Amino acid sequence: MRITLNRFESGWVGISIALTDENLDLFVQKLQALKAGSIGHFHLRANDFDGQPNVGDVEISLASESDGAFSIE
Repeated sequence: MRITLNRFESGWVGISIALTDENLDLFVQKLQALKAGSIGHFHLRANDFDGQPNVGDVEISLASESDGAFSIE
């Protein structure tokens, strides 16, 4: 898995997540467990914090409602 932080000139940031087939299978399992309520959240985490600072952790959780600020495309 690779997660990178993209900084735009405007000050906004983007997060790019590239998954292997194995990572994708586990990600789907975690999403299904989240939807089923068997877990409250899960993380995509860096294995170490050596080298240039980048994304250290992404937490995925279930929101009770959308605030409309983001969408899935």
